[in-house]
Amino acid sequence: MNSYTMGRDAFLIYLKDIYDLETMKVLLNQKVNEGNSKVRQIKREYLTENKIEPDRGRKNNAVLYFILTYLIIAVSIPLVGGVIYGVILAFFGDFQELIEVLAATLPILIAIIVLAVVINKRRRENKAAVDKNKKHNKEDDERIRNNREFIYNEYEKPWEVQRNKICQIYAGACNALNKNYALNIIPRQYRNLAAIKFIYDFMSTSHLSFEQAVNQAQIDNGIRRIEKRLDIIIRQNESQLKELYSIRQNTETIIEQQNKILMAQIATAYYARQCALHTESIRCVVEGLYV
Repeated sequence: MNSYTMGRDAFLIYLKDIYDLETMKVLLNQKVNEGNSKVRQIKREYLTENKIEPDRGRKNNAVLYFILTYLIIAVSIPLVGGVIYGVILAFFGDFQELIEVLAATLPILIAIIVLAVVINKRRRENKAAVDKNKKHNKEDDERIRNNREFIYNEYEKPWEVQRNKICQIYAGACNALNKNYALNIIPRQYRNLAAIKFIYDFMSTSHLSFEQAVNQAQIDNGIRRIEKRLDIIIRQNESQLKELYSIRQNTETIIEQQNKILMAQIATAYYARQCALHTESIRCVVEGLYV
């Protein structure tokens, strides 16, 4: 079948089907990318770890306090022994020896006691800080586990179902598009959204034929201009399609009306096949709009 086999209005319906299917392919891809991006963003927001890394300085301090504690004990034992010895001598009347022992050991003992109190205080503060960090990290692990389960149930699982549905519709749109292109009316180099948009606009706003449209000297420049505005064009077409098919009953009415045009303008041998392809194309587009 070629463009001569169908009337002008039927051919414009054919072009519009291809234009809408090409648009839908882009829109469905965007929906998948946006959905994937949303899930990734939610994961970054709720599954990013907020752990406090172990402080090497505090770990070293703990070892230092441990060593100092035992050094103090080791130094204190002989000093305490000397004091006890002086007390024993004083018990037998040698107070002078006690005074000499206390004079020699008491300042050191006092200094050791003060140092021991300071070290013990620092050790407790260091341990409290380490325990606080461990508690924080444990709570963060629990938060991550809870959030992971929540995100899977509320976002990932529903999105997986939605994405599979989008992919099925995308595959259907590609299949319908391939069937339309398989008629070999559109030259291979023009089987893309920008080129189809140019040809459709050219023919729908003039009385020139398809052959005249693709033989235009300015076709390549026209396609390039469309490519620069493709995002805007896609959104405009999406808006127009949503308005056209805003009421689901409209879909069947439109299909019926346009099939009548096809019946009147396509050779009998091709009519049934083209009507079925047109119906398939529209239904793919409508499913893509409201997925």
